[in-house]
Amino acid sequence: MRQIVVRRTDGAWALHAGAGAVYFRTGAQAERQARALAADLAARGEPAEVAVFDLSGQPVGRLTFAPAAAA
Repeated sequence: MRQIVVRRTDGAWALHAGAGAVYFRTGAQAERQARALAADLAARGEPAEVAVFDLSGQPVGRLTFAPAAAA
């Protein structure tokens, strides 16, 4: 299962989905992109999970995307 994590970094919100990170001005932007990425992965048959952490680093949400059924 692919892990996608959204958390606050120095001055930005980071989306981690592997080796690198993508940065956003707001947590909402980062979370929207994380959900879109997870949905895309699931549509292609790969399960994904989005984990969101608040400003203090505490987990505030977790959403699992099941892989789409084969047609």
